[in-house]
Amino acid sequence: MDEQCLKAYLELIMQLVDCPQGQEAELLQEHLELVDSDLLSLMDEYADFLESLGNSDAVWLRQFRIQLGHKLGLGTWEIVEMTPLSKGVTAFLLDTLELVDNSQGNPEKVYPVWEQQQEHFNLTLLEVLTQFGADLPTRDAELQFFVTPALVTFGNLIQQFPLGTRWLNLELSITAYQIALQVCTREAFPEQWATTQHNLAAAYSDRIRGERVDNLKAAIAAYQLALEVYTREDFPEQWEITHRYFVSAYSDYVREEKFDIHQAALTALQTSFEADMEAFPEKWARQARMHNKWENTYKNRSAIGTRLNALYILGQFKRFICKCQHTVRSWLIRRFD
Repeated sequence: MDEQCLKAYLELIMQLVDCPQGQEAELLQEHLELVDSDLLSLMDEYADFLESLGNSDAVWLRQFRIQLGHKLGLGTWEIVEMTPLSKGVTAFLLDTLELVDNSQGNPEKVYPVWEQQQEHFNLTLLEVLTQFGADLPTRDAELQFFVTPALVTFGNLIQQFPLGTRWLNLELSITAYQIALQVCTREAFPEQWATTQHNLAAAYSDRIRGERVDNLKAAIAAYQLALEVYTREDFPEQWEITHRYFVSAYSDYVREEKFDIHQAALTALQTSFEADMEAFPEKWARQARMHNKWENTYKNRSAIGTRLNALYILGQFKRFICKCQHTVRSWLIRRFD
């Protein structure tokens, strides 16, 4: 490979690392002449370089390289099985999934085992898990049936695991949920699908790697998908919980992004209050605290137009709070009369 080609490959890799989430395919389409096995090899080398610098983008690049290799027919499950190291990691992954399945997701049974296996929770495990997920839809239905619920349980447990590297635990959790959602579809398993979307959103809300705004956008999108199944009419309690987290993520997104999308979040928050008044009146005080969180979002705004707009919205909201309080008083009178 001559110096000019090497430079072109490296420039493309750096652009992929720096480009906004979701625009990778468009960037590759503009440089199709560079999308080949040489690009994949240099991705591996550049990921090693980033890791030596302590740059967490190395994880993303390795995951993206695996996904791209799979699409090119160069990243199949057989590649994982070519190295003794990957064979051992794959065996550990399957043993771990069997452990969480047999324990029925009981952390008291799983966490003590994981405490003794900390050296196995590393970047190689994340790479193997990603590649395992890329190949899972092509494998037999029996394996899919076993692995999918175990992946969801693994995602739940590793997301809350108090030991190890926090950002890596979250990446493992997100990857496990994304793999499970390939098999656990909305059409076949709507409730399980919605629960997994909710858990995926929670992991994205806490995610350390990547841009905070992008992670919150992903969390909001997943919460919205969950709410398409967890409707207020059919699943009032699950709807109330998911809606509350959705509003919280939206509020954080406004604070991070610093632009006026507050009306949409306000509408969602009002809807959540109305549901509490009808189905869970005893929870109204907790939701009222969310109003204070929302108001604090705007306290430090410097733009006059934004402040005036916020004050107008908050005026509407405070009138809504009065209405809610009146409803609560009526409920208390009915309850203790």
